[in-house]
Amino acid sequence: METPELSEDVLPMSNAFKLLCDDSTPKVNKKEVERQRQTAKKIKNEIESAKINLEIEVFATITEKLIFYNFQYKNLDFWTEHDIKHPLHHLQKAIDATSSSVTQFKWVKPSKITISDQVFVEMPSELLGNRDFLNLTYPTKRAHFLCCIAKILSKNHAKIHFAAGGIQQDDPIFPDLIVDGIRVGIYCSDMAKPKRFAPNIGNLRPATVFGEKLFKGVEIATPRFNQRMLWSVLELDLNQELEKTMKTHPTARLALHLLQSLLENRHLTHAFSKIVTTARVVRLIKNGEITEKQEILTVLRAIFKDFITWSPDDVEHMDVDEEKLEDDVEEEYSQNFDVNLIWRHLNIASNITKNQMARMKKELATCYPLLGQVYTFDPIFIEKFPVFAQYDHVSRLHVNVSQLLPIIGEFGCDSVDNRDVISQFIKSLERKIQQTMSERYEFIGIHEITEDLKTTWQLTDYASQERQKTFLIGFRITSQWKNPLTVGPSAQTNEAKEFRELWKGSSELRKFADTRICECVVWAEKPSEKVPRAVLQFVLQKMFDLPATCLSWRSLTTTSTSAESDQQHEKKSQEAVFKAFTDLSQVLRGLKGIPLMITNVHGVSGYLRGTEPAYPSVFAATSSNKSTDNHALPETGKIPLYSPAVTVHIKLEYSGKWGNDVEAIRRSTWSSFSRLLTLLSTHPWSSRPLVVDFGLKSWTEEERSKLEEKFIKMRPILPPMVVIHEEDQLGSKFTRENPQGIVLNRLVAVAKEALKLMEKQTIGQKSIDLETSLLTENLAPYDAIIHLEPAAVVRKKALMERRPLPENSKFQHKIPVVELDPVDELVYQLNNSFQSVAMFFYNKYGGHHIGVMFKPQEEEVPAKISRCALHKSISDSTLRLNRAEILENILILGQGIVGDVELKKQ
Repeated sequence: METPELSEDVLPMSNAFKLLCDDSTPKVNKKEVERQRQTAKKIKNEIESAKINLEIEVFATITEKLIFYNFQYKNLDFWTEHDIKHPLHHLQKAIDATSSSVTQFKWVKPSKITISDQVFVEMPSELLGNRDFLNLTYPTKRAHFLCCIAKILSKNHAKIHFAAGGIQQDDPIFPDLIVDGIRVGIYCSDMAKPKRFAPNIGNLRPATVFGEKLFKGVEIATPRFNQRMLWSVLELDLNQELEKTMKTHPTARLALHLLQSLLENRHLTHAFSKIVTTARVVRLIKNGEITEKQEILTVLRAIFKDFITWSPDDVEHMDVDEEKLEDDVEEEYSQNFDVNLIWRHLNIASNITKNQMARMKKELATCYPLLGQVYTFDPIFIEKFPVFAQYDHVSRLHVNVSQLLPIIGEFGCDSVDNRDVISQFIKSLERKIQQTMSERYEFIGIHEITEDLKTTWQLTDYASQERQKTFLIGFRITSQWKNPLTVGPSAQTNEAKEFRELWKGSSELRKFADTRICECVVWAEKPSEKVPRAVLQFVLQKMFDLPATCLSWRSLTTTSTSAESDQQHEKKSQEAVFKAFTDLSQVLRGLKGIPLMITNVHGVSGYLRGTEPAYPSVFAATSSNKSTDNHALPETGKIPLYSPAVTVHIKLEYSGKWGNDVEAIRRSTWSSFSRLLTLLSTHPWSSRPLVVDFGLKSWTEEERSKLEEKFIKMRPILPPMVVIHEEDQLGSKFTRENPQGIVLNRLVAVAKEALKLMEKQTIGQKSIDLETSLLTENLAPYDAIIHLEPAAVVRKKALMERRPLPENSKFQHKIPVVELDPVDELVYQLNNSFQSVAMFFYNKYGGHHIGVMFKPQEEEVPAKISRCALHKSISDSTLRLNRAEILENILILGQGIVGDVELKKQ
């Protein structure tokens, strides 16, 4: 994995940045802290005095046998009689297959109870046999002990429920209790020595969980189960170690809080949990890279740099003074985990994958040079984007554990239940995607999106068995995304044999122009959006035997064959436009004898930027001066389909600079669109300007501060939307007339609704026609509707109505009438005539209606001569808006274009 290069050109910290950091310090509610402290003490006291309380409580109601809660540990139904469901009840068969030298379970007073950020209860070692760390014996007895505590506390606490435990608080096999908002966890420090849980040792027999039929005689190492067990041994010790170190470093605590906020906003906290990030910061403190006297910006840079340069290839230790592992043990950690951060044999980073590391490094490397800038603080640490906005392409994967039964031999090892089997499958799938598609994407993310995901459940409920889960697979793509070939190693090598085995014999030999002969998998004749989809389907169907229906791609536009054909026609039209622009540029730059030399020709048209639809009706070609007979004139009485012109700007004795990677902008349609919607819907337009930095000359913080001060002073006379850039430091050049306040509010609302639709498309059970949903006209908000004549709507899907002439066509190209749009002209005239009393809304890309919204302040006005136009008298002092007159005038003005006018609201 490549480590991004970090810029050494960093900014000093300003007071403003320090204030922003200080303002982000988590607010402490003293009353709530005191309540939690008192609750924790009460919980501790009630558990410690449980024997006396239980005798008093149950003596008169149940038999003496139950006073001490003495029963066989395999009897999970015991708790059902006491309105509690054992958390591992769904694993009864697996527990029946376990053994222990201590078969009876009884209530014994805890060895120790510690109050920290939660209540830690130590389970007495006398309840455990010598080898209870094997299989599910210890998790079963631990859950019994938890049920005892739940029963004890239920008398005086109404709000008690189970919660998934473990290092990331997502493991239902090692649950905790939540009592009045306080987490109560169980640990056993004397269960076994930490080295017993090294990754090369097997502590869980697959046959115990899934039966002898599938795994008879199979003994295998269980690195992930070992880590879950070891957490239950070391949880308190690790928490105390982290707390002791961080307690004396308040600046490091603040930096850690900001880092966690950044990771949460980018949907990375499932991998980089608070335990992981805290351990990493503690490591920096122990190494002397973070000290108590350093300022916040220095600490942030040290943490960012450490995470960016974190190598997944090395086995690192949280404590530099800790005794290092033996070489062969370190090798076992490297082979079983993608990332390793060790503390006393516990791999704190065991759940992090290489792809998650790559994405984390990409995000932090982007933010690193911006640290210290006041105006980048919110985008880095505060603003949150939807999960789908991180990717260019997304798909939805639904997995049922029954679909994995044919390959349970692969995923059943080191698994306890269905949740583990699916988790193992997802990790294996991620590795296969890495092997088969790594050149097509920059990074990949797999996010669980199951709507009914439960990490907590009531005492009277059984824990969820999670037989099925749904995931979002997102790709940030590269230029190789559509490549029709998957190119493998050279022929006649060991790598070539592995490549053929990976692709199940689907590869073939191909000779390339540089004389190389390589193994290749051919997906199509030419680049296509269908290629990566075919690759992923191949992985799922051929490598995992899953049905094709388990995967569905989610996109902004339809992916049908006709749609792809339309895209090809658009691409040809764009190519024609680009060629014409290039030829024109050469002609203009070659002109001689003009007063000022033409140094550059800038294509400012949306058709060149790829932000406007490219119509096949565009005639794009250089023409000679003999073009008299080559003009296409419209037929009498007919309006031709809209043919746009491409606008260019000529620079005289001056040169400019364009962005370098236009193709990258074009291919990230999904993420760009979702980020634009998020910006529109979340930016505080009324209180702050939008400052756009094109990168040619960045503003200093002092300059940006002056811009904002000027904005505040002039806010009453500035337009609702203010966009400041280098050429317009007032921010009103492009927004002086539009959008108006009511339109901006509507735009924000539409952006929010569009984001909801994109979220539904991304994580919803069924795919929706997002393009149709986003482009469907909603006429409900308007006071009146102008219905247009169909023939007048010249921008409607010209793509579907007129195809470009074939290359070998015998017909001669003719230059059409360009920029003729009667509806656009009508809207312009309507605004000129009625802008004082109404606003007009029209979708120029094929809308068949114009929405009319009358201005509320014009409904009734004082009677004046100057206000008589478009109003009628209702009294000597008042005029009312004459809607009927306005609509009649619209009919007259739009003759031949307007079919009808409908007044919706009187």
